[in-house]
Amino acid sequence: MVSNSNRGLVLCEKTLIIIALSMLLGLMYACAGSDGPYDDIKHYGKENIICTSLVCDTLRLDAQYTSLSGQWHMKDDIICFVDEYAVGVKEYDLSGHFIGEHIRQGKGPDEVLAASFISTFDKSTGDFIMQDSNCFMHRFSKDYKKQFSLNQAWFTALSPNYGDLGNKAWYDLYNHPDPEVPEMYEYNFECNRMQAIDSVVIIPAITEHISYNGYGNRHSKGFWTDSYIFIRFRPEAVESTKVIFGHYPPVYHKRNIPVFSKYDFYAEKDGLAVTFAADPRIFLMDYDGNVTGSFGFSEERISGKFPETASFEEYEFKYKKLRKEHGYYDRLVKCGDYIFRTCRLDKAAGTILQIYDGDYNLVGRVPVSDGFEVIGEYDSTYYAYDSLDLDSDQFIFLSFRI
Repeated sequence: MVSNSNRGLVLCEKTLIIIALSMLLGLMYACAGSDGPYDDIKHYGKENIICTSLVCDTLRLDAQYTSLSGQWHMKDDIICFVDEYAVGVKEYDLSGHFIGEHIRQGKGPDEVLAASFISTFDKSTGDFIMQDSNCFMHRFSKDYKKQFSLNQAWFTALSPNYGDLGNKAWYDLYNHPDPEVPEMYEYNFECNRMQAIDSVVIIPAITEHISYNGYGNRHSKGFWTDSYIFIRFRPEAVESTKVIFGHYPPVYHKRNIPVFSKYDFYAEKDGLAVTFAADPRIFLMDYDGNVTGSFGFSEERISGKFPETASFEEYEFKYKKLRKEHGYYDRLVKCGDYIFRTCRLDKAAGTILQIYDGDYNLVGRVPVSDGFEVIGEYDSTYYAYDSLDLDSDQFIFLSFRI
């Protein structure tokens, strides 16, 4: 998992995994996607704020023997920490007590060689799925028994046309980029998420090479309209299940704003909900990329007047400053009966947690800390990561009811 706060480091770290990931993505074929009639789709929900504060209990989780950096998940009544730099999944109960650790480093039947780069629990089966920093993908059962691993040789064996990119040379793609060619796609580090449901894995993916991106080159306009943003497949049957789908919405078609290209999503059986940094709407999208509706309301202190960016150098120099000045829509998660979206306000004013009910009504608008992220629900109680206490080596969690 790579920090969204340092784009320069992200681009450097891409080189460590791009070859193996490209072999996986090389198996994906282009699926005819559609921008969808964004301006004509039905917008669901009303604004009816009844929750403006949260009454929280604090949980302190022992952070010793961790790298302090990783991903949080909930599995039923267990809080799970997947370390970014050390192999393993640490589990805590809902009182914050450490209760066990799973998956060791090694070559054994239920072991892996490298720490997790990105991970998720399948919402239907409870299986744990991770892609490690060597770009091996592993599926474990809900009790952490390894079911299978996908490695580089496996990708190559299933991709007989990989060498000629489906009769398109790398040189041709460089000069004439084609978003319908899956080999152009790579993991989108800005999203930093993976989802799985019914054994299907959904990965945020994006096309970014030197001649095809959103940084002010001659292909920028086409990038925002034509580039796909998701890939889905079943890891055990990639060749027959691979699909790329989805596009950026119209706000990105009007001007070049890569500083605000972040997006986030959650998966359900019939499709995704996707939020984009520059758009107050949250889009409902099926697994062919068709936009079927939207919901969501704007925050007053997110300007919407996002400035254009002419080059990657300008992006790298200004992106932190511009995000603080203008604000943006950030993380999106659905758990229990509610949907939560964090909104980073302009001029570093803080973060607002928007709360939507099952009918997509905006029922809550609550100030929270900048690190606040809801990770799950159990027995109508919601759990959120809040901060790291370095003095005591503890992760600080908050629990609350609505």
